[in-house]
Order: sequence, then structure tokens, then C-alpha cells
Amino acid sequence: MNRDAYLKKLKARLDEWNAELERIEAKARGAGQDVRIQYENEIKAIRGQMDEARSRFDEIQSAGEEKWQNLKEDAENFWKRVNNAVEDAKAAMTR
Repeated sequence: MNRDAYLKKLKARLDEWNAELERIEAKARGAGQDVRIQYENEIKAIRGQMDEARSRFDEIQSAGEEKWQNLKEDAENFWKRVNNAVEDAKAAMTR
């Protein structure tokens, strides 16, 4: 996969996570105070991870052809962790 296609894939994933967190935030607002506080803390942590993911996206976007390949593996591992955090938060909201 070339860098442009990879960046397009990453951007789409960021957009999906953002939309999912907005849905989770909406559900959290409707929950009881204790539950809402718990989810707000989780959401805050995930937003921090997403900020880091955006930084990595920007780094790949501005990297030269050779450097972006080196960044790709590290980015993949990080993106998996962010995805797992989002999925865990989503699953917790359905309990």
C-alpha cells in the first residue's frame, strides 16, 4: 500500500473513532452521575490517545518516502491500541 492510500485509510479510521466517541459521549450524558464520571474519564483518556494518533498521522504525512515506511509499523501498533480502547469503551456502554 502506498503512503497516500495508507493515509486515507488512517484518516477514515480517525473519523470512525471520532464518531464512535461522540455516540459514547451522548450515552454517557444520559447515564447516572457515577457511571457518567467513569465514562467521561475513559473518554478523556481515549481522546488523548486519539490526539497522539493524529500526531502520528501528521508525522507520516510529512515524512519522506523512506521514513514513512519506518513509521508505519510503530503507527500500526499504536492504532491497534487506540482501536481496542474505543471498542472497550463501546462494549462497556452496552452493559
